Amino acid sequence: MLDPNLTSLLQKVLPIAPEQISQFSFMLFGTGGYAESIYKQHAAKVTAVIEHQTSISHSKQSFVKQLVLPIEAKGNILIGSDIGNFQYNQIQSLAQSDHSQIDKILLVDPYIQLRKIDQQPADKTIVLLEHASGVARHDPLLRQFKNFFAKQGRVVTSLCPLTLFHYSQYFDCSNVIMFSGQRALYDVGRHVFANNNLTYTEYGFFPQSEHFYLDKLGVNQDCSLMTDNLDWIESKNIEKLSQLKQQFLKGFTHESTDYVLVPLQVPDDPNISKCSRFTNGMQEFIDYIVDLYPSKQKIIFKPHPKDPNRDKYDYRGYSYSLQPFLTLLQNASSVHGITSSTLYEAALAGVDIITEGTSLLSIHQADLPRLFAAMIDRQISVSDRNIDYWLNRYSNVVGL
Repeated sequence: MLDPNLTSLLQKVLPIAPEQISQFSFMLFGTGGYAESIYKQHAAKVTAVIEHQTSISHSKQSFVKQLVLPIEAKGNILIGSDIGNFQYNQIQSLAQSDHSQIDKILLVDPYIQLRKIDQQPADKTIVLLEHASGVARHDPLLRQFKNFFAKQGRVVTSLCPLTLFHYSQYFDCSNVIMFSGQRALYDVGRHVFANNNLTYTEYGFFPQSEHFYLDKLGVNQDCSLMTDNLDWIESKNIEKLSQLKQQFLKGFTHESTDYVLVPLQVPDDPNISKCSRFTNGMQEFIDYIVDLYPSKQKIIFKPHPKDPNRDKYDYRGYSYSLQPFLTLLQNASSVHGITSSTLYEAALAGVDIITEGTSLLSIHQADLPRLFAAMIDRQISVSDRNIDYWLNRYSNVVGL
């Protein structure tokens, strides 16, 4: 159940295109880079800037007219972030304000034209829940997936969970798919579609960028394979695994065992916050690794390429590298990570792994070949045009 105060605020959310901002006067929530860019373009429309008490002393006073606290919010509020979980946190922080004083919560959506809203009635629509820029980022991955339904006269409509109450015409939609669904803002989708059998999707593996998978229960630590005994795996599945392994590891050789390779993850990855004890970020994990191994042990850290802090960590005198993972793996004695997808790649290559989080690897560590065979069976290539097998076996989509 959603908090009633949060529900009341979500019912005030109005998604707008960037070119519509000038039509409103508003309080701007936030003092980060995105909020500052909006302020510079629309300063005359900003009546005040909202910021948390703990952030006011660090805010950029040079572009702020008047700073107020979230509890003082009134009129139209423009959410000054383009990152989904930050948008959700800002809306949540308004929950203690007097809701009757808030008119609209303006959520700037540069991707409205890509979402294919109201192109088909709800009974012919597949709702795909993906926050912020997801509709643009995931399109190369899901293009054939969308085309498959288009040939059936259906349309895949992308919606951010935070805008669902505005797009209430989709409340009766039978087929709803969540991309990942692990962040807190997806609880809005689970609330709205509480009577639906949802389908989940996420990037696949081997290689990740060229596959996605479907699941009836969730992704990662919530997926159906977590409780699967894998007794359905047959020789044909193992053969498919062998073929994929040859293709994925083509040109790879394990040349030496010079160091322990430690892949890092994005600090706000839900797999870190929900599935491990390293909830304070990657510096905590770096310190743990350094303190765990003997001082003479050579260690190379592999920061996540999307981590904005990758050059700021204290690696305690040890090396870090931005080289491709499989390149670094060639000379690794083992790979020690939390829940990184690179652990799956290392295990597939036959290199010893140590995982610190809860994942498919930790649950099925005694039967990795059958686990990998099962993972491969459910993943779909971005080039696959006929996805009937996966929809029937791994999704809750109805009316096929």
